[in-house]
Parts: sequence; structure tokens; C-alpha cells
Amino acid sequence: MTDKTTMPTRFVGCDVGKTEIHIFDTCGAQSVCLPNEPAALAGFAAGLDENCLVICEATGGYEAALLDAVTQAGRAIHRADARKVKAFIRSFGTLAKTDALDARALARYGEERADQLAHWVPGDHQRDQLHLLVSTRRGLVQQRVAFSNRLAAPRAAAVARYLQPVIQALDREIAALDTDIKTLVV
Repeated sequence: MTDKTTMPTRFVGCDVGKTEIHIFDTCGAQSVCLPNEPAALAGFAAGLDENCLVICEATGGYEAALLDAVTQAGRAIHRADARKVKAFIRSFGTLAKTDALDARALARYGEERADQLAHWVPGDHQRDQLHLLVSTRRGLVQQRVAFSNRLAAPRAAAVARYLQPVIQALDREIAALDTDIKTLVV
């Protein structure tokens, strides 16, 4: 949680997309759009002052470069739960949905809840890599189960020659992931 004696006075909402980030800064009520690239984000983060809190949503990894740039610049950032932010936006009766409006709403979310928001802290690289490998493995296992179930279905003989190579390939990839996971854990 944010220490109330050092409450931020400037809030920057960042709506993160795959290729670009829409930014709204409460200091001057300015909106900009930057490419979602490390160099552009490092320049952006360098311009933030100490009394600033950046707020972004978790976007399945597209926010990683922003999180890295802001923390490397020594500034505070909060990665918000998308469901909470969407509920916050709905509470104002806002129906329009654009990236610029989302960035503004994120800044307002940070401004109104700053004393409740935990700052994002970079994780351990090895732990993050392990998490990625395990979640990828889980997805491949789910795919293997789905294809195996299709193979066991009545009249599956017509598609068995297509499904069996896919299942075998999934088995090989799962085994390779198991090896990589064991290497990281040991």
C-alpha cells in the first residue's frame, strides 16, 4: 500500500495494447500515444517525477515493457486488476469505450484509490520463467486431453490419422517442458 505521508499528486493512466500505449497524465490533463517499445517507454519513464503514480491494467504480458521501464526509472506503478477497473468505470455510467478514455479512467482510478493500491515490484526472473513454463505446460496438457477425447469419440476412426500425430507432438512438447522445468527447479 502507498504510505499516506508520501501520497502521489500526479497520476498517469496507461491503456496498454500490443503495439501502443495510450497515456493520460493528470498533470496538465495531457493525452499521448506511444509505441509499446522499451526505448520509447524508457524515455517516457525518465520524464516522470517522484510524486507520480502510474496505473496500468494487466494485459496478459503486453504491460511488461511499461512495468520494467517505470520501475527501472525508480517510479511507482500499480498493475490493476482489469475487473476492478471496469467496475470502477461502470460506476460512473460511462458507456463510451476508447483507449484514450480508458487511460483517463485508469488515472482517475489511481487518483481516487491511491492509498489502497500496492505498487508493483519486479519478480524474480527465474520464478517468472518457471511460471511461464508451467502455465504453457498446463495449456498443452489441456489440448492433449481435448484431442484424446475427440479420438475416443464414436466414429473417430475417420480423423484418427490426423489427431494421433497432433497428440504425439503435444506429448513431445510436454516432455520437453518437463525437462526445462526440472532444470529450473533443481
